Amino acid sequence: MASSTHICGICDLRNISKPSKIWCQECDEGLCNACQEHHSLSKATRQHSIIPIAEYSNLPSDIMQISQSCCKHDEKLILYCKDHENPCCGKCAVESHKQCKEIVSLDEIIKNAKTSVSFHETEATLIELIDNISKIRNAHKENLTDVSKKRKAIELEIKKTRLRIDKHLDKMQKTLTDEIHEVCDKESEKLRLSIKTLDGMEHVLSEYQMKIVNIKKYASDIQAFMAIKKIETDVEKEEEYLLSYIPEGKMNIVTINCKIAKPIQAFLNKTNTFGDVGIETTTRSFALSHKKSMQAQMMLPKVHTMSIENITALLHKRVNTVSYNVRGCCILPNENMVFACFDQNTLTFMRSNGSKDATVKLHAAVDLAYIEADNSIAVTSSTETEKCIRIIDLQNKKIKKNISVNTKNFGIAAFHDSLVYCTNSNNIRMISLRDELVKNIVYAEISPFAYVEIFQDHTYYTNTKTDEVTCCDMKGIVKWRFKFENVDLIPYGITIDNTGNVYVTTGSNNVIVISPDGKRYKELLSSRDGLRNPIALYYDRKTNTLLVSNRSRDAVVYDIVRE
Repeated sequence: MASSTHICGICDLRNISKPSKIWCQECDEGLCNACQEHHSLSKATRQHSIIPIAEYSNLPSDIMQISQSCCKHDEKLILYCKDHENPCCGKCAVESHKQCKEIVSLDEIIKNAKTSVSFHETEATLIELIDNISKIRNAHKENLTDVSKKRKAIELEIKKTRLRIDKHLDKMQKTLTDEIHEVCDKESEKLRLSIKTLDGMEHVLSEYQMKIVNIKKYASDIQAFMAIKKIETDVEKEEEYLLSYIPEGKMNIVTINCKIAKPIQAFLNKTNTFGDVGIETTTRSFALSHKKSMQAQMMLPKVHTMSIENITALLHKRVNTVSYNVRGCCILPNENMVFACFDQNTLTFMRSNGSKDATVKLHAAVDLAYIEADNSIAVTSSTETEKCIRIIDLQNKKIKKNISVNTKNFGIAAFHDSLVYCTNSNNIRMISLRDELVKNIVYAEISPFAYVEIFQDHTYYTNTKTDEVTCCDMKGIVKWRFKFENVDLIPYGITIDNTGNVYVTTGSNNVIVISPDGKRYKELLSSRDGLRNPIALYYDRKTNTLLVSNRSRDAVVYDIVRE
């Protein structure tokens, strides 16, 4: 547990009370000026991260209490058990985690805690919840205003009607007016209480936001990692409460009305009421932002994998693309083919029989992805002047939309109603085709002309800087990395079959296939099969065919057979 922020930890052990001037995040204690000098010169501690004690004091008290040492053994926490989601020391690992399958280095887990997808998503969720509260509160305020306006309108109608009848109605008018006030005040009080409740929720969430700001600035990595898990849990509870507040996205709107009796002239001597006050409650559709539920809907069922040793590629046909520097390709549902030609600045359409269909002029076209929802193609470009994704209508072979993304873009894949694409900003992003909202899903050093593919709820991408193929979930958490042992194998294009096998073109005129767990691979195709510097490839999961495009002139289609 963190020691006092006011007393030097080293001096305190010597029974000397000196005020702390700095805080060492690795040592988890404060230091006075004298101890700081020794600390900065010692070989063991000279590289430690320190901050002024005044800045450390900005951390919330509960964050300060997060210990970097094991409370049971008083040893430094160095490991992390993924099964129990807890950090542990070496003794804990031996005593309590012998049966756990995934125990990893704590440094590896926490090193990117402040820039992790979970951290960013929690921040985004807080913003999202406060925005939702604002929407609901505004709806209540509008309802409150409408109730007030309706009350005034009813009162005016009563007064106008009263002028046409005898003073005999004064008593009934007052009764009705009082009833209206009573009902309106009652309903208005309910709305005010609801607004007050929402204000309280917003205040709590705002405090979490301030916590996160201070955690990012001043907390150690382990403190940030442990704190964000607790905050994430608390925020999920607030989110559940807010969603339960409006079941099925619908909120009751109160309307006050009053029906004036029709036979006004006749009722002077026959009725004792001026009218009837009623409450009309209507349901208004109310859409709250809820990204996590959207992500849950994007999950796909798991499929059974097959051994890569049983996979064979049989030549189906060759296609003369008459193209140069092909960077992307795909097979359309009608078995026609499309090729993105970087040097020729074109998108070339080929019929299934190998004849040319059409071309679309696109500057520096890189990769493409078929969008099933509206039968179109999304194409990326790698230029400083055209930082956008172009959407091509397959019906008329024309550009129907340019989506500005403010980055140079490389590989792209379609994912439900969104597009996932590699950028030159060291991340992989997802953009919604409905509202064009962008979110980061992978933070990594992405190489130029990196390619990406989506299968089930995982993202796969290549990296020519590190010669790796990486598999991670939609939160950016790495599941496996495949590192090429042979320096001649540089990964470029990537595609995935129905069972999760990963096909990759390399810089050695071949296509390799990697097992779904990322542990094994084999060469599937090579120059002996007619490959000449291939980059782009595409697996058609409906027909089990693999399209491999050589960089220039032609492409080859193979039937993938599993023996």
